[in-house]
Amino acid sequence: MSFKKKYFIIILGTISVNLAIGIVLLYKGDLDMKDTLITAIIMVLLIVAILFLVGLLIQFLWNWLMVGIFALSPINQGQAIGLLILFNILFGGVDFGTDK
Repeated sequence: MSFKKKYFIIILGTISVNLAIGIVLLYKGDLDMKDTLITAIIMVLLIVAILFLVGLLIQFLWNWLMVGIFALSPINQGQAIGLLILFNILFGGVDFGTDK
């Protein structure tokens, strides 16, 4: 892993922790709820950060296990996120708010 990628991961982790703290304070009532635009931006950034980190985990595990065990090709970050979405659709299902 290159120095730039490690530095980027550290920055992204710090941002996601700060966003999580902001969300906790927001729903705890310590922040004003009337500014919904900031809340929406925080939620979108948090979702993107979580998607990035989970994709990074999938990429690491694939490149560590699947390449070594089954001699498959390594994948990049975009392919890892694509696998995450694909497996969520195939095995997790997509719920559009219908009652079960």
